[in-house]
Amino acid sequence: KGLAMTALTPTVSGGAVVSYSISPALSAGLSLNTTTGVISGTPTALSVATSYTVTATNTGGSTTALLSITVNDVAPSGLNYTTPNTLYKGLAMTALTPTVSGGAVVSYSISPALSAGLSLNTTTGVISGTPTAMVAKVTYTITATNSGGSSSKTVDITVVDQPPANLGYNPNPINTKRGITVVNSVPSSTGGVVISYSISPALPMGMTFNTTTGVISGTPSWDASPTTIYTIVATNSGGTASTSVTLNVSDDYALVVNNVITPNGDGYNDVWKIGNISSYPDNEVWIYDRYGKLIYNRKNYNNEFNGKLNGVPLKTDTYYYVFKMNYPGVPVKKGYFTVVN
Repeated sequence: KGLAMTALTPTVSGGAVVSYSISPALSAGLSLNTTTGVISGTPTALSVATSYTVTATNTGGSTTALLSITVNDVAPSGLNYTTPNTLYKGLAMTALTPTVSGGAVVSYSISPALSAGLSLNTTTGVISGTPTAMVAKVTYTITATNSGGSSSKTVDITVVDQPPANLGYNPNPINTKRGITVVNSVPSSTGGVVISYSISPALPMGMTFNTTTGVISGTPSWDASPTTIYTIVATNSGGTASTSVTLNVSDDYALVVNNVITPNGDGYNDVWKIGNISSYPDNEVWIYDRYGKLIYNRKNYNNEFNGKLNGVPLKTDTYYYVFKMNYPGVPVKKGYFTVVN
């Protein structure tokens, strides 16, 4: 259809032909030259295979020939789609509409079958839908067909998860005590399922970050900075989301050591007191004189030392202590105090 045909010229023996005729009439755009018998022209309409009878005639008689003519459309050509394509699970895709040259396409087909939730309109060739499952890249072959032939195009489609969104943590900020409080800050987000989490900078010793669940937990060590802002990124196949988490580490449970005792029974400074000692019930203390002699040792110290050795008051002097908290991440504390008798 629409293309000039190659002329059909008859061959005949016997006497000279005076005229030619054809039955039934040729399809639109074609003609028979009744003098030469040549069939030519440009068909303007599609036609299924049709049998024609051509008759050559002169004064002596006639002869006939059977002829079959089919008029097909111009084959499709240059079929094209946007490619490659990345789609998001659960979100309607932007429809893919083909462009094609040549004759009108009668039907479209695709191989292999599209992933769940997607479809091909076999009349228009439009690919549309909402994917319901994540799929690694697939190369599809789409074919546009009419009576004249076909044209094909490969299209790459990948379905990923929706990227995470609205990432947040609870609690945030995280307010904790140095060396004491166990922290458990849990993330929440919308969008697709998070595959992994990352954090920057690294958390202080004693604290952990679960890269699968995103949970921040643990006990900040004594070298943790008072305030640090961390950037956390949640990732899946569709993209990322990020947020900031502030960690505030206070010294509320730091030991406060009394540096002088006056064990005279007046109720003031009669014992060697260590503030916040109750926070470390598994502690142990050692007290030495200036010559390094051990004069006192006690596990689970709870402010009992009264400046006496075997019931006898110690002389006024400086004494040295070693205090071990026996708590993960908490260092041994050393120092001195004065006994005044």
